[in-house]
Amino acid sequence: MKTFHITILILVFSFFNEINSQVNSDWQWSHPNPQGNDIRYIKMLSANDWFAVGYTGTLMRTTNAGSNWEVYSNYFGIYPAFLGQGKNIYDAHFWDASTGVVCGTQGYISRTINGGVDWDSIGSSAGTTALWEVSFGDANTVYIGGNSGFALKSTNAGLNWFSISSPSGGANRSVFALDANTVFMGSTGGNIYRTTNGGTSWTPFNTGSSSPIIYGIYFFNINTGFVSGASGYVRYTTNGGTSWNIPAVSVTASETRLFGRKSPDEIYILGDLNSIYKSTDYGATWTTIPYKYPQQVIGLATNTMDITGNTMVVCGVNGLFNASTNSGSNWYGISNVLNSINMYDIEYNSGTGNVWAVGRGTTGISNAVLFSSDRGVTWRTQSTPTGADYRSVSMADENTGWVVGQSASVIMTTNGGENWIEVSNVPSSSQTLTRVQFVNANTGWIFGYSPGPNLFKTTNGGINWLTQNYGSNDNGARWASMLDANTGYYITYNATNSRIFKTTNGGDNWTENFYPNPGNLWGIKMINANTGYVCGDAGRLFRTTNGGNNWETVTPPGNNNYTTTDWYDINNGVLGAGSGYSARTTNGGQSWLIRNTGGSAVWNMEMTHPDTIWCTQSFGYIFRFISGITIGITEWENEVPDNFILKQNYPNPFNPSTTIEFGLNKAGIVSLKIYDITGKLVDVILNDMQFNAGSLKVTYDASKLPSGVYFYTLEVDNKRIDTKKMLMIK
Repeated sequence: MKTFHITILILVFSFFNEINSQVNSDWQWSHPNPQGNDIRYIKMLSANDWFAVGYTGTLMRTTNAGSNWEVYSNYFGIYPAFLGQGKNIYDAHFWDASTGVVCGTQGYISRTINGGVDWDSIGSSAGTTALWEVSFGDANTVYIGGNSGFALKSTNAGLNWFSISSPSGGANRSVFALDANTVFMGSTGGNIYRTTNGGTSWTPFNTGSSSPIIYGIYFFNINTGFVSGASGYVRYTTNGGTSWNIPAVSVTASETRLFGRKSPDEIYILGDLNSIYKSTDYGATWTTIPYKYPQQVIGLATNTMDITGNTMVVCGVNGLFNASTNSGSNWYGISNVLNSINMYDIEYNSGTGNVWAVGRGTTGISNAVLFSSDRGVTWRTQSTPTGADYRSVSMADENTGWVVGQSASVIMTTNGGENWIEVSNVPSSSQTLTRVQFVNANTGWIFGYSPGPNLFKTTNGGINWLTQNYGSNDNGARWASMLDANTGYYITYNATNSRIFKTTNGGDNWTENFYPNPGNLWGIKMINANTGYVCGDAGRLFRTTNGGNNWETVTPPGNNNYTTTDWYDINNGVLGAGSGYSARTTNGGQSWLIRNTGGSAVWNMEMTHPDTIWCTQSFGYIFRFISGITIGITEWENEVPDNFILKQNYPNPFNPSTTIEFGLNKAGIVSLKIYDITGKLVDVILNDMQFNAGSLKVTYDASKLPSGVYFYTLEVDNKRIDTKKMLMIK
């Protein structure tokens, strides 16, 4: 049994939003705020005390009705397939203000008996099966549905679980327990199943369609109930499922969900971008409740909601939190989401604290350029003449800047982005423009790819543009690093064998630099004319110290597909990869600190100081690195032992933190697990993480465990290497 504990704690950073506390990560949410992962469940334990969970192990808690939040990323353990990212939590259910259960990916179940302050990770027979929904039938009886027809039951409030007969062979995506014995499960093909004997046997019902997955179920009694599914699908029955009717309400959501409550009997339909739908007469009539408030820039879909008194909260995609204190008549935003599409590039001016981030704007809305004047504490959109898919931003100074993107889009500003104007004199027709780089207010380049001219240079601030030749037939550039008016590098756009080219005469001529391991490269950063790094797929990381004449291999922590790299100097650098992965070095790659941001796919990182790093990701996510939070960090060093080795932790005894070191003599998939004196698994520090050969160090926080003797075990490629004993004394 694995115990988690939430300490009510507010951390205030001078450059971070003081209304929210992110307490377990050195990567802090900057946009959206307070966080941007999808929320899948919200519970108002009281008018002020709210609890929410969602994707990538997100856990949120407020004690003042959303004015302040504690935000935890990767809280419920690591999902091994996603580079150290937290497990997705798909659902939760509270029986009362004390007792609740969460479930999610990899067969994960956890429960609390004190209102979410402590959580116990409960073992089950689900293995790696995704568990989609949980429902209490009474204070002790709980049901969970999962993939492949999986169904679980607990008769002691979630402490222990056992499998029950499967109602279907498909994915049980929805569960609703009317009481301890009467349970409904929704599956694929528009089918639901009902048991009246606690899961011993099930009766199938088709709700009227052969196609949709059933995402939501709510029954007021054994006869009257609703189901919802894919593509706005909603049906209701008044005879226990024998026949089904289409309610007089139009829903367009791709995943339609339900929320119901009794006393008074109410049913709500969720999922649309701007409204929820309410019925108080079992579906005979419906009221549309718009929840998008006037200042909200974009509409986001709802996954869940809750009501207490006159207070309503809806939650969903990209961390959406909207609330009403008058039963839905008026709404206000708890979360601040300005863009829900990919953010590709970021530019930070350390002198002014101004930050620009660019990406793909939400369809039909000009919100592709985000701007902050206070180092990412607050953000707003800057109006652009087009809603293009922007890929790169370069600010020559605090006023003058350029943005480029898809469909040959080029815009510029001379007043810090207060106004952006479309530039039409760049001789480009339809190319995807990947990078813009200005080395001063007059001299800059635009790089692109696709057939036709796609490399352009100006020496007079964009008044005129000259078409240049790449010197390559690889369709253009993926990434570029220009140092001054003469010297620069770019990586060719080639999905199987990227190449590196260099210019010393301002782009008039380019010559190829050969590197030792041909393959797909994604990022390049030249620190000066001689020194720089490139990164790419399958753990590719190379360094030059002689202007690209030679490239030496730098060994990263693992063979990940590195999408971006940036360096402050030859020693201080950062790598980014899919699923929020990051690795930071302070000694030129000899050792690395590994930390998942808790977000999504990393597109770009900018290191403006060894302790100042910005990260842009999919779904409009922006993070800022805050140095100093060390608990849970894994340090990898390129010192390869002769054999696998597990060292004694130190200090030992300890309270509450200790360091565990181990060594790998070859690359492997690593797990590091904690067991109590009875041999029961109580914590997992590393769960199937891939590392290259080297020496590793993990800082482990055991404050969630009681005093006692514990054992830690190293596993590599599913083989137990060694086990050692440690003592924690509080």
